[in-house]
Amino acid sequence: MPRDEQQKTARWGQRVLLVIFSTLISLVGVEALLRIFDFADPPVFEENPDYGYLMKPNQWVSTWGHRFHINRAGLRGSEFATAKSSDTYRIAFLGDSITYGGGSIPEETLFVNKVAFALRGQVGDRIEVINISVPGWGIENLTGYVEKVGIFQADLLVWVVSAADFRRPKTYASDYGFPDRKPRSRLLYALSRSFRVLRGGLFRRPSQSPAPSSAETMMRNLLLFRGTLAKTLHEGARVAVVMVPTEDGELAEDRDAFRAAADGFSVPFLDTMPILQQQRPKELFQDGVHLNPSGHEVVAAAIAEFLKEEVFAAHSARGVN
Repeated sequence: MPRDEQQKTARWGQRVLLVIFSTLISLVGVEALLRIFDFADPPVFEENPDYGYLMKPNQWVSTWGHRFHINRAGLRGSEFATAKSSDTYRIAFLGDSITYGGGSIPEETLFVNKVAFALRGQVGDRIEVINISVPGWGIENLTGYVEKVGIFQADLLVWVVSAADFRRPKTYASDYGFPDRKPRSRLLYALSRSFRVLRGGLFRRPSQSPAPSSAETMMRNLLLFRGTLAKTLHEGARVAVVMVPTEDGELAEDRDAFRAAADGFSVPFLDTMPILQQQRPKELFQDGVHLNPSGHEVVAAAIAEFLKEEVFAAHSARGVN
């Protein structure tokens, strides 16, 4: 081989090695930044035949830079005793990813915790909140959990129903690609999640298996909702229902059906849509469904006022202990 060609080949090889080396350095740098700023450390999930799935117990996670705890019950929040103390008023919030808050909402910003703080003095200073919520859960998941596990001796159950849940069937962790083990690389996890979102949004393929119609799913969800209301009330807990719309609103007939179900058991019902619409809805949602920190603030104030008037004031003659 002529000397000039050897030199060209050597220079080309050096460029390739430089590109490979630079790429590796960049990838390591991005991985380091994700760890420094504490991104892409997701919760790990486990499947369950009764309620679809739940976070594995005893984790510290940080998907979007806000580290929080998954307790030994597999729920977001602080640890709590199985047997409730007699001087503690326990509120269980039941919901999906809106109640869970996602990784972008810090613990102190969640409306469940803001409501508890606002209610101090209504039921004494010792209020304990249990956040029974999981991203992606539908009503069949929620009712399955209450049937199998219960509400941990809660004095009050606040059921937060998202408009996105009206016609959502039972879901599983695999539906969303939630991990069942910690990813070794935060960068690879972030890339895989981004690809999944892109594939779901741009390259969605129709399901190969027939699914129940949305009307059938709605009726099944409504029946399960009624059954769980009856069970919870029969076991002695108070119940309140809070409806949270999407940014675009909600299906009026679905909302009215759930309201009628709650009314049938004399359960207080709050639809937050008029309250959110008094603000600028686009400034209260992250993505059209999930509330941002400002949305959590508005909803927390609405729920706290609602509970003071419709739950605690209604029972004040008998005392709230």
